[in-house]
Amino acid sequence: MGVNAEELWVKVGLRAPRGDGVGPGGDLNINGEIKPVPRVRDDWWVRVDGLYLDFRREAPILAKGRFSIDGLDQGVYVFQVFRGDKLYFVETVAVRPGWIEVLSNPRRGPITVVVREGSDQ
Repeated sequence: MGVNAEELWVKVGLRAPRGDGVGPGGDLNINGEIKPVPRVRDDWWVRVDGLYLDFRREAPILAKGRFSIDGLDQGVYVFQVFRGDKLYFVETVAVRPGWIEVLSNPRRGPITVVVREGSDQ
């Protein structure tokens, strides 16, 4: 293929399907809750996108503002809360065994998100 340009830059990289932990991966779960609990929960949901990982998963926000996402690898994720098709909250989280984080975004209103590793909801 011919390219009429003085310089040509090509970005090459390897896909990272697994996290930065040792072992097969995919065995971490995050459970969390949204505070205050949305009054109408039908259209609230969460999404996690791997920042350096080839991973995306979504889950509804259930009773008492709780949510759960499983099958994660250790690594950094972009955590998002949506109300319908509107992004309401976004923050990065570093997922690793035995962690808990409290996220808040005062610019988007009084919302606090508590996320923790584990399978008990």
